[in-house]
Amino acid sequence: MHHPLKRLAALAAGTAVVASGLLTATAADAAAAPALSFDQAVQIVLARVPGTTAADIVKIKLERDDGRNEWDGELRYGGYKYEFEVDAQTGRVRDWEREKSRNPQPIPTPTTPTTPPATAISQAQALQIAYARAGVTAADRIKKIKLDRENGRLVWEGEFVSGRYEYEFEIDAANGRVRDWERERA
Repeated sequence: MHHPLKRLAALAAGTAVVASGLLTATAADAAAAPALSFDQAVQIVLARVPGTTAADIVKIKLERDDGRNEWDGELRYGGYKYEFEVDAQTGRVRDWEREKSRNPQPIPTPTTPTTPPATAISQAQALQIAYARAGVTAADRIKKIKLDRENGRLVWEGEFVSGRYEYEFEIDAANGRVRDWERERA
């Protein structure tokens, strides 16, 4: 006959093993942070289309696809739209598509120079500002972070999960001020 205390002890030990496995999976997800920075991804994309600048990238964000982090985005230049996916760990371009643009951008001439957008706050700094606001040291999972233009200002828009909460933020890329903040149960 089994003793009730031994059965309870075995159940508690099994629960601890399962719980530690869940914590390990969460730590593994956090460890899968991208090795390739936002700026490095931008440079890889720009190198594929001569004459382009960061101002030609209309969208770029960090996404998770098939269990891998990737920089997913769109570039418009010279009457074409380029859609791309860059592996955030290796820098390898995983997908590259080019099609005629419905809204062609003029090719810059020496009289109409383009310059990359100036950001005083890097992607990594924006994440640290968001983590500090949330009171955490790191995210369990980064859902997205991208440089975007809001009301004429460059901002870092992002979403991440930490613990039982999901956070959405918008941080001014020029001065690091938090412009928008949301927290809800994950």
